[in-house]
Amino acid sequence: FKDFEFINQTEYKLLERIKDDRNLSAHPAFIDSESLFQPTGELVRTHIVHSIKYLLSEKPIQGKAALEKIFTDIKRNSFPKDYEKAKDYLSGKYLNNSIYLMGESNSIDLATPNAFLTTNSIYNYQDITNETISFYRLKMMNINGIFSYSNIVKLTNVGSKIKMILTNNPVTTNNLNLIINAEKTTNTSFAIYNMMGQRVDVINKSVIVGNQTLQLSIENLSNGNYIIESIIDGKKIKKQFVKM
Repeated sequence: FKDFEFINQTEYKLLERIKDDRNLSAHPAFIDSESLFQPTGELVRTHIVHSIKYLLSEKPIQGKAALEKIFTDIKRNSFPKDYEKAKDYLSGKYLNNSIYLMGESNSIDLATPNAFLTTNSIYNYQDITNETISFYRLKMMNINGIFSYSNIVKLTNVGSKIKMILTNNPVTTNNLNLIINAEKTTNTSFAIYNMMGQRVDVINKSVIVGNQTLQLSIENLSNGNYIIESIIDGKKIKKQFVKM
């Protein structure tokens, strides 16, 4: 956290405690002369909350230290005044050498690690975000761990938008909030399954044309992982969520 400032010192200590307790749990260790370390259920649930709140639920970001360098560069008298020159300058110095791009960034494996790739190998990835303009690049890694990045490319989304987004995942209340993008008005069923594939609830809602926010009551669900499934505009959509 000192190098990149992604988290503060308090959050770092809470995440560090998870690692410490994990080591005590994974390896036989005595906490006194007669007792083994046995974390309580409350402690385990607390660690789960901290890991999701401070790490797993966060979007990839540049970090305060990296952004301050860019802002300092922009304020210099020598910084290009022309838009195109400024864009080329920032792209060449920062964006083509950074791990995360402007805006929301995601990574996905397109090939199996250690696979033998040829120049004729073709891989596909479908981006289902709602962004009109997105930036992409490839990270190519050899089996010896050496990697390189491709140049950044900008793509404009002219296809259909994502049909369903969960806006409060993990869910810490008794309501699951959705954003639905529908092409026609209809009555839609939202089925909820547990991780064993058992259907635990079905909720019927009226969906109208365009973007809308829906709120589904999950008061009867116990804490845990679930999958919500629905058919919108003829397309089956599944999303996983966590109730805490």
